Amino acid sequence: MFELEKEIKEWKKEFNKYESFEDGLVVDMELHLRDAFASLLQEGLSAEDAFHKAVGQVGTADSIAREYRKNRELALDRRTPWRPARFMPALAWNYLKIALRKIKRQKGFSIINIAGLAVGLCSCIMILLWVQDEMNYDRFHVNAGAIHRVIVHATDPGGNVESFPALPPNLGPALKAEFPEVRQMARFVSVGQQIVANGEKIFYEKNVSLCDPEFLQIFSFPLRRGDAKSALFDPHAIVLNEAAAIKYFGKEDPLGKTLRLNNRGDYTVSGILAGIPEQSSISFDILLPFLAAEDFGFPTQTWDRFSYNTFVLLEAGVDARQLGEKIALQFSRVSGHTSMTLSLQPLPEIHLHSSHILEGEERCNIKTVFLFSILALFVLLMACINYLNLTTAQGSSRGKEIALRKVTGARWEEIAGQFLGESMLQTGLAMIIALLSIPLCLPLFNSLSGKNISLSQLISPATCGLLLGFLLITGLLAGLYPALYLASLKPAAVLKGNFAQSAGGSRLRKLLVVFQFSMTLMLIIGSLTVFRQMQFFKTRPLGFNKDHVLMLPLRGSLSGQVASLKAEILRDSSITSASAASDPAMMFRTSITIEKWEGQKPGEKMECDFVWCDEDYSKTYGIEMAQGQFFAKTMNGSLTDKIVINETAVRALGFDSPIGKRLDDREIIGVVKDFPAHSLHTAIGPVAMVYDPAKFRYLFVKIKPGDDTTALASLARTWKRVAQDYPFEFAFLDQQIDNLYHSDQKMGGVINVFTLLALLIANLGLLGMASYLIARRRKEIGMRKVLGASTPQIMAMLSREFVKWVALASLLACPLAFYLMNQWLRSFAYRVSIGIGEFILSITLTLLIALLTISSQSIRAARANPVDSLRCE
Repeated sequence: MFELEKEIKEWKKEFNKYESFEDGLVVDMELHLRDAFASLLQEGLSAEDAFHKAVGQVGTADSIAREYRKNRELALDRRTPWRPARFMPALAWNYLKIALRKIKRQKGFSIINIAGLAVGLCSCIMILLWVQDEMNYDRFHVNAGAIHRVIVHATDPGGNVESFPALPPNLGPALKAEFPEVRQMARFVSVGQQIVANGEKIFYEKNVSLCDPEFLQIFSFPLRRGDAKSALFDPHAIVLNEAAAIKYFGKEDPLGKTLRLNNRGDYTVSGILAGIPEQSSISFDILLPFLAAEDFGFPTQTWDRFSYNTFVLLEAGVDARQLGEKIALQFSRVSGHTSMTLSLQPLPEIHLHSSHILEGEERCNIKTVFLFSILALFVLLMACINYLNLTTAQGSSRGKEIALRKVTGARWEEIAGQFLGESMLQTGLAMIIALLSIPLCLPLFNSLSGKNISLSQLISPATCGLLLGFLLITGLLAGLYPALYLASLKPAAVLKGNFAQSAGGSRLRKLLVVFQFSMTLMLIIGSLTVFRQMQFFKTRPLGFNKDHVLMLPLRGSLSGQVASLKAEILRDSSITSASAASDPAMMFRTSITIEKWEGQKPGEKMECDFVWCDEDYSKTYGIEMAQGQFFAKTMNGSLTDKIVINETAVRALGFDSPIGKRLDDREIIGVVKDFPAHSLHTAIGPVAMVYDPAKFRYLFVKIKPGDDTTALASLARTWKRVAQDYPFEFAFLDQQIDNLYHSDQKMGGVINVFTLLALLIANLGLLGMASYLIARRRKEIGMRKVLGASTPQIMAMLSREFVKWVALASLLACPLAFYLMNQWLRSFAYRVSIGIGEFILSITLTLLIALLTISSQSIRAARANPVDSLRCE
């Protein structure tokens, strides 16, 4: 049934969409509609037909709004509506002048907004350059997509899987011979430091490697001189990088000339490499042919010595995953290592996706790239929140400007566009400041990240496109909501003096401030946790003494002179002991499969870290015995037939009384207390210690505390007298062990920087919000002072709300920070536990910084003369 009042009510509701229709105008149009309806009823129409015809005569809200806007534009423009609007450039210039005038008049808020955005953009730009550098590793090779590294996965009796890239030398030729999908194969292994000499020019070269001749064909390392196909076919050939060629031969042509290695072999220079790009996961300074491997103690025909990185170049279209499965089956069948399997890892994934692989080189992690990117975006987001909060909070001060523009005909989208343009202008200024800051910040960033990023990366087309994207996204992110919020203000309410900030907008601002402080708290908790974990590494008992121990490499014939060298060194009273071994503690490089022991179950094997050492190893390192004894010259029989294991190996073997039992045809004479063979990222595994002078590569010297300078001078003299053909070079063991956690320390440093940036931006925003909120309560503060409130009382009142924000942020941040830091700590086999101390310290620190930030504004407001704020009342 037709109801007139209901239909009129629905018709009037449509006018609420248009702010230009005030209440009086809508009432007048309703009267016109009722008059037309009454006339049509008298003409004999039904009530429903009369109403619809009356609406057609008076018009709907949409049609009336169109006519109203058209008449307004004609009155303002004094031109016909079909002529193009020429006032837009002038209007745009006017908007720009208003924006610049606003920045000039509101210097404090403008500085806070622009500085915060500049800090956020600068952080994002530097992280962008770092991410680009990390993601581009190994992509300079022409065949990067088809090159794969073979990875072995070994399962111990407990079901734990360890992955590593070192493989037996027999695997490579077998892959090339039996799998047509493999186009080329190359083995590669670093042989560490070697003595290289050309006449009187004698140097230790730290990065010498062996490889197959096909290595230079598979990879695209630039060869300046020589032929990549034949450079490494001669067993006495050598390929140098450009820096080494200049070091040994100066301006002479080095091709065909010889270099002497380890004072016992001559090698002919067959090629000169250009500088290896920094974005290479494979590094070397000198290349030697695989045919010379035996000269450096590396076997060339065995399935049991896991030493070589093996790379394969696949034919086009080959499925690497399926080929990896086929290779794994063949490896188990031919080698007899049934507890091991193989897979293929694409070359571009080596740098960022090798955290689960045990290898000597420190690499980045895709999780680290993701973490730093998220942190940079959060810093930028916090700066955008500052802009959003301060702009919407100042909405009341620009309310009359917005209302007058609407009354004079400005559309909603024009108002929004004006404020969005102001956001883009301030973001553009912040981007300029950020770009100008990059040259100042880049050296510090390179120092923290261990990179060598240059400014030239900023001018690449890809980077310029990303910077433009950053500018647009940041401008939209910071300004879109304020623009929409301010454009939606009702002109009638503002001009009548009834405008007030909406409760929803106020709640949003409080939530965003809480979000900022939550992020800041999480970063502080993370920084404290990383610091505690790093301190734990330095102070945790390791089962040996790493302090005051020197490492001296044994090169060439020195490994055969250990006894005489030790005897000469120990004559000095500042030296307490000396020992020779294949590897230092926590840096064992050899893992061997134990396949035979007493009481062994059928098919049972044990992966074991091996170190070859002399009888003074436990004394020099201070390693304690749990059972039995260590090697001693006074023992019956040959020491090479005896073995010492650790407590973990005893448990893995299932021995109750290990002393006297046989292990791999050796007699167990002692059990040492557990000490780590690798960094504390991994749990302590089985360790076996064997006496074999042929495998000694280092001499370890224990010096008395406080006698470092004297001991080093004495060692240098002794070395020059006993080993005059070899340069004196040393390293402190504790420093080498600290380097095992370099990437973790680097991450902690970057997190500290982001924490400081987050604190800076959050407190800039807090300062701005405090200034605005205190200004709004100026009259209230004046009334309270007149009524007898003291300065401390007013300061407490003003600070109370900010304390609530920090308290709420703490409730949100602490559980999330606890979860995230526990996830990070899981990457360490030995780690600290997160205690309540970090949370209390973080909350207290954040609260103190917040109170100090707002104290200047609170003190000024509390001390202000109430006459100044109440004189107009």
